[in-house]
Amino acid sequence: MTEYTPQSNEIFWGPEEGETFNDFMEYVKEEINDAGSLKIIRDNAFQILQRCNNPNSIVTTEEIARRTNLHLGEVQSGKTLAMCSAIALAYDNNFLITTVLTGTKNILKDQSNDRIRKILKNIDPNKEKFYFSSDSKADAQQVTSLLEKLKTNRKHSKPRMLIFTLLKHATSIENLYSLFNKTEVNKLEIGSLILDDEADQASLNTNAKRNISPSTTYSSLLKLRDIQPKFSTYIQVTATAQAQFCLSENDPLSPYFVSMSPTPKGYIGISTFFRRKEIQDSYVNIIPQEDIDNENEMPESLKEAINYFFVAVGLAKKLKLKGPFTFYCHPHSRQIEHTRYRNWIDKYIKSLQDDLLTEEKEDELFDRLKITFYNAISNLKHNENLDDINDIRQQIASTIERGPNISIVNEKNKPENLESFWDNANEHIIVGGTSIERGFTVNGILVTYMSRNPGSNSDTIQQRARFCGYKHENHLYLTRLWLDELNRRFFWTYLVTEEAIRRALEPHLLRPKPYLKAGFMIPLIPPYVPTRKNIIADDLNTDRITGWFSTKYAQFLTKNDSNYNMEYLGGKYLGDPYKFKRPTDKKWRCFISESFSVEDLLETLNNYKTCFSDDAPKNLISSILKSFPEEFKPDSPIFTCLLGDADILDYENPGRLIDAHPLNENKHPLIQRRGIKLKDDQDEQSIKLDDVNLRRGYTKNYCSDDDIAHKSLITMQIGLYKFNINNETKYKDSNKRHKEIFDRFSPGPTICIRLKFPELGSWRSFRR
Repeated sequence: MTEYTPQSNEIFWGPEEGETFNDFMEYVKEEINDAGSLKIIRDNAFQILQRCNNPNSIVTTEEIARRTNLHLGEVQSGKTLAMCSAIALAYDNNFLITTVLTGTKNILKDQSNDRIRKILKNIDPNKEKFYFSSDSKADAQQVTSLLEKLKTNRKHSKPRMLIFTLLKHATSIENLYSLFNKTEVNKLEIGSLILDDEADQASLNTNAKRNISPSTTYSSLLKLRDIQPKFSTYIQVTATAQAQFCLSENDPLSPYFVSMSPTPKGYIGISTFFRRKEIQDSYVNIIPQEDIDNENEMPESLKEAINYFFVAVGLAKKLKLKGPFTFYCHPHSRQIEHTRYRNWIDKYIKSLQDDLLTEEKEDELFDRLKITFYNAISNLKHNENLDDINDIRQQIASTIERGPNISIVNEKNKPENLESFWDNANEHIIVGGTSIERGFTVNGILVTYMSRNPGSNSDTIQQRARFCGYKHENHLYLTRLWLDELNRRFFWTYLVTEEAIRRALEPHLLRPKPYLKAGFMIPLIPPYVPTRKNIIADDLNTDRITGWFSTKYAQFLTKNDSNYNMEYLGGKYLGDPYKFKRPTDKKWRCFISESFSVEDLLETLNNYKTCFSDDAPKNLISSILKSFPEEFKPDSPIFTCLLGDADILDYENPGRLIDAHPLNENKHPLIQRRGIKLKDDQDEQSIKLDDVNLRRGYTKNYCSDDDIAHKSLITMQIGLYKFNINNETKYKDSNKRHKEIFDRFSPGPTICIRLKFPELGSWRSFRR
């Protein structure tokens, strides 16, 4: 029950915005003209760099000199651009070495390497600022010469920044380490960056759980980190940082500072498709389980998805949208499944091409596609000139006849050159699994067909959302997802996870280790977990909400917080006691009301003070309410219950009951007493108090408080409580210390809430 609150006397430094960064922003403006998005790109660069070790400072310590930070983005939101912005700003501020770790596969390395080179070469046409090396062993002689030049004093010029792009393989990392070690780079008093793209993958210690020798890649990265120049920072970049949030706080790759990119205006994310049910229904189609189970015949849903793709491409061409247009099929990680699906797709498209050879069959084909056409135009905002499928018949027919470029992308089948891959065709069907699901950008997705069993690691599943990114408005309106029910439910509920993580981090981003602050948690529905178990050295703290959310540690509130709750909740809910009435069920020990709304509940959760152990589940409830505004409309009523002693409640005149007794009166008729049991621990210095169960059970005449709930509305129970210790342990010194602490925290009467959602389901929250 201890909150980790590291203190820091540091003030983030202010990087200088120089010529290189200005040139970078001018380059970006050629592609992006939205002022809000440009501001985010600029702010991301400064957020990242101001958290780094300052190479222009006079003093540094060993701890600061080996800092690890995290930059959190979103899936396909432009993290490569964020890294380039940081590199450009870093060059203006005396950072002269940058190492970019680009993933575990050559296809990702090539993609990142090509993008970074393209951007930075555009702002360095004279080749005076950046030197690129993607194989330090191959060009060791040239790199050694440039590293040696960093040691010399200059009057009229500035050295070039050396930019190394590496695979996250031990061999590549060790080669660069050897080169740095040989040239004694660690003695340089300059700034250096290690930018670890998809930092939650491969970099972390996969032997942490077994507590044996660290894994090879992890060990190599730590060596590379420690051989850096004096002012170095290891920057983790990812959209799925659950793994980092679960690391032991002493792990060298546990991030010290976190920066977080806001969501740009034009970004298409998971929430775009899943936040509202009516929108989800218009974009998401369900793959029946029988289509997945039958391995002998092509799934009917796959045929529907391909039909839709051709119609959507026809509409896209009619609307003059820019390609490429892509169908992304993710059936399984096994390569044999990729071949099976590719053969099915190829055979089906050939049958469509055959239908075009005779007028009669072509007419039959377009009759079958009419329903698909009306589905495709249903989301378009301006479709007055597209009333009939014949309006785009030529575009559909020519696309089918020409045929899309059908590719398997996996370990055995990798594009030789990504630029050529996308340039060789305007319509693509890509079948793949692991090689595509993380980091790989699938350009121009119109259709996603994902029938793969999701597994249990939430960060891995989130990375499969290749349908996220930036699209023209009409491209978005034409986009469709085909998902099996497990994947649909994961992405739908993951809205809560995403909201909760960002909501909890935001107030603490100026402080070290914000993910260790009160209220942070990673909420997930079972059976999902934050990340793979092998990187987590010890057990995480977990909370479960399966029915009622109930304050468990109100006895540890400070007196100020307890008094605040009494004043706030008492004023809001008991200020007009005539809003409450007697329930019809005489076994209920309470007053009831439907005068309050979901909006009132959200306000209550924002204001209600809880001990930090109760913050995480409270924030989970808030995140659920905010993530599903359609299910929980702000003006919808909630069922509010004011608990009390049934034997003395004045049901006929609740106002007199409230008005006659101040809420802080110890003998108030509504106050219930709760005993706290001391732990009988052999360690007399220990201070362990049980949590408190606020629920009253069954009696001869009354039901349990758990039965006091509405069938279709959110139920909130409000109770007044007085806590006391109801036992002593056999250790006298321990008793004395227990009671001293209890007297310090437990004030007079305090007010607490319990909540139940009619269809909340089961949630677990995880935290370090």
